[in-house]
Parts: sequence; structure tokens; C-alpha cells
Amino acid sequence: MSPKLIFFDIDGTLAMPGHEVSQEVKEALKKARENGNYLFINTGRTHKDIPPFIKELDFDGGVYSAGGKVDFKDQTIFEKALTQKELNKIRKVLDSLDIDYTLEGKKANYSVNTNEFKMSEEEIAKLSTELQRFIRTSSGMSVPKRIDEYNGEPVYKINFRINEKESEKINEVNKELSNDFRIDYFTNIFSGLGTIAAEITNFNINKGNGIKELCNYLEIPIEDTIAFGDSTNDMDMIKTAHIGVAMGNASDDIKEVANIICENCLDNGIAKTLKRLEII
Repeated sequence: MSPKLIFFDIDGTLAMPGHEVSQEVKEALKKARENGNYLFINTGRTHKDIPPFIKELDFDGGVYSAGGKVDFKDQTIFEKALTQKELNKIRKVLDSLDIDYTLEGKKANYSVNTNEFKMSEEEIAKLSTELQRFIRTSSGMSVPKRIDEYNGEPVYKINFRINEKESEKINEVNKELSNDFRIDYFTNIFSGLGTIAAEITNFNINKGNGIKELCNYLEIPIEDTIAFGDSTNDMDMIKTAHIGVAMGNASDDIKEVANIICENCLDNGIAKTLKRLEII
């Protein structure tokens, strides 16, 4: 059997936020590599924000920042940050609308907190996995630097959030930015309060194109790719891979485009699917 390139989102796929990867999934990943396959992280996180328990799994590389940076082993094979002109345009719009946002930079994250949300862990646990990560990053569990500390380093992606009671701001953001940038939204309701979270990237930057970059670099056809994901920003990854797998806990839009819907993250869906696909 020819080697497969297998891609994994982190939050809600390899592990639920606040949890580590299960022993069953760890063993499945190890066996998949021993069988000659290549394993990659494919995440919205920047390279610097990969948690230690993921790094210790010894992946062959990764697609980071939702496609802004692609690595094979210790070599970066593709990288595209927002230009300072693009960054300034986005920030000007978000600042004018008094919207919280975080710049995800190469070395650090930089955050504006104009509308601080205070939530319990129980409330956070009700959110989508992407919004859980966003809220945790913005609320002090993993504290970014202040926006006035930003020093011009490369920024791959901007996250922002809007109180649903101010949803008219979405129309303004789309009006000003959607012709020039890709905007992915995540909508969740918790404790009677609606929060709309989103991320902004270059048009051609997405998790699916990250897969293509690695296929081209390794000269392995797209027909030999598998991808696991659960959230809206996994859409391109799931559609690009030859076999797109939606976790049982995935959002409905991901399940609609996936080739396979497996068990949820907490039920070791990855391990069970790799076995059914005869990868392990």
C-alpha cells in the first residue's frame, strides 16, 4: 500500500479543549507511522501555540495558522503572512467598530479587549471547539500580549468576536473586508448570550491548500490523503482530502461534506476510523 498523508485538526479532533490525546489515539497514531504513513497537524493555531502534549506525538510536520505556514519536519515549505498594508486595513475596520480582536503573530499573539467576556468553565464547555480555544486565549487562560506591544512581526491570521446583540457589525465587516479577505465565522449561543467569533486570512490561505502544498512537496497524489476535522475552518481540509472524516462532535456543515462521519473525539473516533480504513 502506498503511504498516506493523514491530517488532524487539534481542538475537538485529536483532543477536546482541556483534555489530552487519549492513549488509544496515541497508539493508533504511532502504529500508522510505523506502517509507513505521514502524519500532520492541520490547525488554526500558530506553530508557537501547539501544546506540548501534541508536540510530543512527533508528527511529520504541520499546516499552521489555517494554512498560513506549512512545515515538513523542521523545514518550512510554504509561508504567507498578511502584509502590513492588509493588516492595517483590517485593524482600521475592526477598531472603528469597537470589535475585540487578536493578531496571531509568528512570535506572539496581540489582543484588543474592548468588551471583556467573563465565563465559567461550564459555559465555555458548551461552545464549539474553535470558540473554546478563542475564549480561553482571550480571557487569561493563555494570555496574549497587549495590542500596543505589537512590533510589526508577521501575522498570519486575525481572530475577532462580536456580541450577537451587535450583529449589525457583521454586515459592516463584510462590506469593508469580504472582497479582499477570507472571513470564516463561528456562531454559538451560551447562557442566553450570543457570541459570533470569526477569523480573517488571505483568500488563498486555508487548510486545504496546506494539504496540496505537502502533496506537491512530497510528490504524493491527493488520492492518498485523509483528513480529520470538526469545525467550520476545517471545511477546505475535509473537502480537499481524498477521504474527509468528520468527527461525531463536528458541526453539521462539516458532516454534510465529509466522506465519513466517525465516533466523537472522546470516543476515540480517530483510532476506530484508522482501523476501519486498514491504516493500522
